[in-house]
Amino acid sequence: MRQFGCFLLLMLLTTRAHGQTPNVGLRLQLLDASEVILTRADLDALPQDSATVRSHSKVNAVRGPSLIAVLERAGLAEVRGLKGVQLLRVVVAEGADGYRVAFGAADLDPTLGASRVLLVLTEDGAPVATPRLAVPDDQRGARSVRDLVRVVVRVVP
Repeated sequence: MRQFGCFLLLMLLTTRAHGQTPNVGLRLQLLDASEVILTRADLDALPQDSATVRSHSKVNAVRGPSLIAVLERAGLAEVRGLKGVQLLRVVVAEGADGYRVAFGAADLDPTLGASRVLLVLTEDGAPVATPRLAVPDDQRGARSVRDLVRVVVRVVP
C-alpha cells in the first residue's frame, strides 16, 4: 500500500512538471480572474533591466523586465500611483515546485515602495530555460522564485 501511495505521488508530481511547458512564457491571473499568457517574445520585447543577485555563495549578473512592466504588459491597470483600496492588492509569484512569495502592490509601485523585482530572462549572459523572479536589493534570496510559472494579482479582504 505504501508503494502505491509513493507511486501516486510521483505520478502527480510528474504530471505537474510536464504540464508546464518550458519557454512558453508566463501565466498571469489578473484582478478580474482573467488569465493572460505572455510569451517569451512578449517578455523579451519589454524594457530590460540589469542587476547582480546573490544566490547562496554565488553572485550572478541577471537581466530582464521589471515585474511592474510585466503586469502592465498583461493589461493590469493602475500599477503606479496607487491609493485607497488599490493599496490592498497583492502580487503572488509561484514556481513550478509550488514555492510562492507575495509582494504588496504598493511595494512594487515606483511612486511608493519602489522595490526592484526582476523577471530574469538571462543570467550571466545566457538565456534561462524558464523565467525566474529575483529581488536584487534583498539581503538574501528568500523572495526569489525559480522556474516561475504563474503570477496572480489579488485583493486582500
